[in-house]
Amino acid sequence: MRDHRFFAHESPTTGSLEDRLNAAGYLFLAARENLSEAPDVEKSQESLMRSPGHRENILSRDVTHVGIGIVKGGVEDPENLMVTQVFARPGKAESAREARAAIVRLLGRARRDRGLVPARESSLLTRLAEDHVAGLGDADADDLARVGKAIAEEVARLAQDAPRGLVAGAQRLPQSSELEIPAQFLETRSASYGVAVREIEGPNGRPMIVVLLLIAH
Repeated sequence: MRDHRFFAHESPTTGSLEDRLNAAGYLFLAARENLSEAPDVEKSQESLMRSPGHRENILSRDVTHVGIGIVKGGVEDPENLMVTQVFARPGKAESAREARAAIVRLLGRARRDRGLVPARESSLLTRLAEDHVAGLGDADADDLARVGKAIAEEVARLAQDAPRGLVAGAQRLPQSSELEIPAQFLETRSASYGVAVREIEGPNGRPMIVVLLLIAH
């Protein structure tokens, strides 16, 4: 910013904060940025804490790490300091196998926390999830509707062995810890499930996963 004489989160050469983090190969689940120009560090921080948006970034609970850059020479005054604060919560790349194991643990913990009996992992539902997870694409609503219909048709052919109350859910996630546990999984005293995970390339080449979760009562 100092060298190119501008003061903004969006750079004409490096793009947005997300662009810069992606270019650095930094995997993140959340990221925030503060900019300041002031005569000294104390005045810089005072002005940031007086600003509601900047204060929110500093005190936010969705970030855990910070990086700070300071150079002499501002846009308004060459004697000022230019300060950048980057806050983030780092992520980690997971294989499909690692993510699946973590999700199974999350599902078990969620039911224990509700005082519910453990859910049973069904070999049939897991096989169905594994057979159809590749058809999810980006796991949007159209993908899920198409895959859900195919699964329902296959289940209907099972006749008396068919699972009851089958619900299919799909999520595209940066990592397994971001899974949203479906309400149906926590609203029944007994449940069985199957889960499959596929690795995909997300926006800007970031590694992500697609999760297909099948729940039956």
